[in-house]
Amino acid sequence: MTYTVTRIAPEALNTVEDLQKARELALRLGALRKDLWNRFGGIQAWGEKPNEVLKLFKIDNPPSKYLLDYKSWDKTVQQVIDDILMTHAAVREKVIRKIYSRYGKDERKELCKQLNSKAYLAHPVLHRWVRKAMGRGHTKVDTHIVLCHKNGAIINRKGRVTEVVFNGLPIDGKNNRYEKITLRFKTGKVSVAGYATLILHDDGVWRMHYPLKQEKTVNDSELKVGVDKGFTEALYGSDGVIYGAGIGKLITAQSDKLKKKMQARNKLHALYKQTGNENIRKNNLGRIKMDKQTAKVQAQLKSVIRCDVKAIFSKFGTVVCEDLSGRFGGKSKGKNANRKLSAWCKGEIHQALTEIADRTGASLKVVNPAYTSQVDHLTGTLLGERKGDRFIRYTGDVIQADYNAAMNILERDNDKEITRFTPYQTVKKILLKRTACFVEKQSLGVECHPKQTDILYA
Repeated sequence: MTYTVTRIAPEALNTVEDLQKARELALRLGALRKDLWNRFGGIQAWGEKPNEVLKLFKIDNPPSKYLLDYKSWDKTVQQVIDDILMTHAAVREKVIRKIYSRYGKDERKELCKQLNSKAYLAHPVLHRWVRKAMGRGHTKVDTHIVLCHKNGAIINRKGRVTEVVFNGLPIDGKNNRYEKITLRFKTGKVSVAGYATLILHDDGVWRMHYPLKQEKTVNDSELKVGVDKGFTEALYGSDGVIYGAGIGKLITAQSDKLKKKMQARNKLHALYKQTGNENIRKNNLGRIKMDKQTAKVQAQLKSVIRCDVKAIFSKFGTVVCEDLSGRFGGKSKGKNANRKLSAWCKGEIHQALTEIADRTGASLKVVNPAYTSQVDHLTGTLLGERKGDRFIRYTGDVIQADYNAAMNILERDNDKEITRFTPYQTVKKILLKRTACFVEKQSLGVECHPKQTDILYA
């Protein structure tokens, strides 16, 4: 079994003339992308098949309008249509989450079915949710060139350098004839197959993004673990092991450094507005160095997280984590705390779990995150209290708070009452009912064993 990853190859020695031709081609393809998003960036293509959308667009926007050859036009249009339909799929997921939290089991199936076409427009609530989640799509991307063997591109490897030859600008006076553009990239001893995208990055360097197939390392383990996503460490396992330790210090240090830097830049910017001195803007208000430093920290965080996530999937065949993709309200923790939490890389953590689970053939289960930090995992009740890194049980015993949350996450995978989309208000009612039942059993002198769910959750 294999999985596909994306590799990025920097450019090798290329002529200035070919680079200029590639830039002109990218600008024309950018105009094509812009028109496609402007026309179908809303709900015009909702529920439509890609081929039907392509036919509609081709009527008023043929390749000749952009002075492009048909194959380059076709592959770019197909890629953009796929991006638009993926956006629609993401909107459906958000709306389905709201459907499950608001409507009963009998209505969910019919409402979800309406989302597959424009039938949802007749339902006022669904219409409002889709409109709020989607907005209106536009694009300003004019730095991409999509290549493939099927659209006339010739991709050959010569040693450690891959040479790409593709159609560029039309030749004057010759119908359907195009100049050839040749670019070279440092790919190492890898033969590029399938789609490849040439992208002009912000530093002015062309790079080739190409797919690479790798073998899966199948994990046959039947062990199961729950993990709690945290700020100071990436994950705390129900096995008592910390994974991704130290990311909180990296995030805090970077956030504090950026705070001081931006405060100083604001003063310089005010001085520039007052004096109009262009040397201040040119030498002190740039972002090249700052972006490099930020990218370096992000690479460190990514390395720490993925290294330890690989360690999890090398031991366990099933990992249970909480769903933190939604918005969570509550009292403000102050400017400094909010600034640091805004830099928390919970998205990178979940992406690492998802990708590495797929590569190893393991299972990743996502559960409802409501009150996992407030519940005592030994009794399943709300009788305990969390204070920082400590969780104090009703008996006075103290346990590690993140370990307690990880155990609750592991147990929630088997909880039939609390599903992934159960609203937190409903979760609270269920937990309060269980807590009252536990207290009543205790007052009657019934011994409640921690794992006897028939007593705790009666």
